[in-house]
Amino acid sequence: MTFAETLNDLMRRYEIRPGALAAASGCSESTVERYRAGKREPLPDAPTITKLAAGFAALLPPDAPEREGDLTALLRAPLSGGLEVPYDVYLVNLRRLMQTFEIRSVSLARALAFDPSHISKILSGQRRPGDVQKFTDTVAAYAAERILAGGAAAEAAALLEKDPGALGEPRELQEAIVRWLGSNSGKTSPSPLDGFLQKLDAFDLRQFLTGLRFTDAALPQEPVRLPGVKHYAGLPEMMESELDFIRATVQAPETEDCILYSDMPMEDMAADPVFPKQWMLGMAALLQKGLRLRIVHDVHRPLGEMLLGLESYIPMYMTGQIDPYYLPRAEGGVFLHLLKVSGAAALSGSAVAGRQADGLYTLATDRALVQRARRQAARLLENALPLMEIFRADRRGDFSAAVSALPTDCPRELVCCAPPLWTAPPALLRELLREAGLPPAAIPEIEAVARRQRADRLTTMQTATLTLRVPAAEAFDFNAAPPLLPLADCFLPRDLPYTADGYRRHLAALRTLVEAMPNLTLRTEARPTFRNLSYEVVGSAVALVSKNTAPAIHFLIRHPKMVRALAELVPRITEEG
Repeated sequence: MTFAETLNDLMRRYEIRPGALAAASGCSESTVERYRAGKREPLPDAPTITKLAAGFAALLPPDAPEREGDLTALLRAPLSGGLEVPYDVYLVNLRRLMQTFEIRSVSLARALAFDPSHISKILSGQRRPGDVQKFTDTVAAYAAERILAGGAAAEAAALLEKDPGALGEPRELQEAIVRWLGSNSGKTSPSPLDGFLQKLDAFDLRQFLTGLRFTDAALPQEPVRLPGVKHYAGLPEMMESELDFIRATVQAPETEDCILYSDMPMEDMAADPVFPKQWMLGMAALLQKGLRLRIVHDVHRPLGEMLLGLESYIPMYMTGQIDPYYLPRAEGGVFLHLLKVSGAAALSGSAVAGRQADGLYTLATDRALVQRARRQAARLLENALPLMEIFRADRRGDFSAAVSALPTDCPRELVCCAPPLWTAPPALLRELLREAGLPPAAIPEIEAVARRQRADRLTTMQTATLTLRVPAAEAFDFNAAPPLLPLADCFLPRDLPYTADGYRRHLAALRTLVEAMPNLTLRTEARPTFRNLSYEVVGSAVALVSKNTAPAIHFLIRHPKMVRALAELVPRITEEG
């Protein structure tokens, strides 16, 4: 029996109306109705269970066999499902299993004969399986079959902390997965995407630009004199060719966009004691010149390696001068290729995979050769898809249009660093802005953004659910490091901190809004997932990552692997009572 069925059975048996139970328990009537409809379930250890049990105890007739303690156990029973860990940790384990072995939610839904949207809601925490144990058994059986068929038993043994020899049979592996999902304490290694976002969260563009010096390992300032064509061989000369390409581009008068592609591994070059800093300084010089960089990233590798490669571009992403792309299909695998073109130079080369030290590379500054290479790079770009779209203050209008064009008929999950701006009533928002020291003349512009956000959200929630994950007030030290008002959509050139009282008032207003909106769910976090980042996953098609500290920047991500990883990156939270 599900929690909703248990609740409805008690209410029918003793003829208790939702309003009466809400009043007796201290829960809102809308919350009771959501529980009854199965649209929401509390965690087994949530204070809501105790409140509902006390409410029932106050309303039951004196001769009723159930007592408050019995009622608590009765309401809690369908929520545990035999788990030894909180349900949110169980979900973290489930997502980790699916990510590790690349199990798509659509494939899992097909194997379980579930509707794909229902599986998505289970994975996002919006729904709970009616029978957690049966669901776990079925998922484990499907995962075990996939793992053994794919020859990944050793990887499974490492994840499950088991001897590989003990997992040779499907039934043995299935049972091990069941135990791991339901009893693992959650001591899993963090998602690689979590590390990428943590670095983005901590990155300060102003501090980076202030600390950037062209004195140590800087590019030579004297004019570069290169022949029309120059050849390079081996890894050391490959690094030299990269720097020569940058020098030629920086010092030439041409200002055409750069198109940059390479599927060469970066490990050997990154290990060099000098090259990484020279390369970063060179890329900064390209950006300081005002060039736009169209970078085609190699994403056909494990997510962790892909994100490690992207991390080095974070400072450049923050400038807003980068257009990142990816190729939808892997380009072979036997040969590695490099093609980088500017208005003044073209660098190309290839190497046999695993033999990069024997690669051959050519830098051309001859105009005819450069133009031919630009045509080739343009063809490459035609076959690429946007990895993400990046919006800074200079693209405010484009950002508003892109947000308005997002799908409105699929569930959304928004992980926030503070309650969203649109959840504050107009009078409260004005108070918060004044308390933060914003000049009165600047307030109307912020209010206009909040009104537009609120209208968009209310329209979306007519057809789709929205789950908000927001840090509790207790998650912050308001004296040492107060949270900031979420003004990323306003592109304000300064940061505005909350007061402790202001944050609590905003959170209280959000709770009031949740009570009035059936499709809006609030989950509070004991600590902030990120201090300066918010991210929203829209169905399975797109995700939006927003940097809240000035200068604000937004990343609209469409690459399926990154969107899926963001959807699976659900913080370990406890539902508020």
